[in-house]
Amino acid sequence: MTLTPAAATILLLLAGPNFGSAASLTVRVSDAPGTRGTDFSVALDEARTILGDAGVTVTWLDCRAGTAVSDCQLPLRDSEVIVRLGQARTTTCGRTVTMGVSLVDPAVRHSSLATVYVDLVELVARNASVDARRLLGRAVAHEIGHLLLNANTHARDGLMRAAWSTVEMQRNRSTDWLFTDQQGKAMRETLR
Repeated sequence: MTLTPAAATILLLLAGPNFGSAASLTVRVSDAPGTRGTDFSVALDEARTILGDAGVTVTWLDCRAGTAVSDCQLPLRDSEVIVRLGQARTTTCGRTVTMGVSLVDPAVRHSSLATVYVDLVELVARNASVDARRLLGRAVAHEIGHLLLNANTHARDGLMRAAWSTVEMQRNRSTDWLFTDQQGKAMRETLR
């Protein structure tokens, strides 16, 4: 059977991106007082999807208080990072709100610790009238991006841009919440 160029293009689009083999990442998720008992499943699914679209397969390891996972006590492996879901416990008055931070160390292959402030994500989501769970997932994916790219720099567009405007959050254009192909490639290479 011979495919026309249009049919071949449609098949490629239906098949999705081809990264050869996806890179694997384990994310240890910990929490802080004030977030304990919160269901983060929607947020983590959102982050998993975003990272998966970039060719990074994520496994979440629940290291939140009250869990007895022995792997949480082991030293980090090369393919692991920690994301803390915490509370900033601060009021913000500025035009921009920093919803998370990543500790980046240029001396290592990739950094391993990020914190996302759940209370600030909820504040931003409430002010923008968007789903806080999905916004939290996007913030988690953004901070993991900093860790795997090992940089605190930001892009002009896509998920790794520095500022997420209310208009962008409400418009919810899919390209605003994805890593670029170059970022995905860099993250996969880091994990391999």
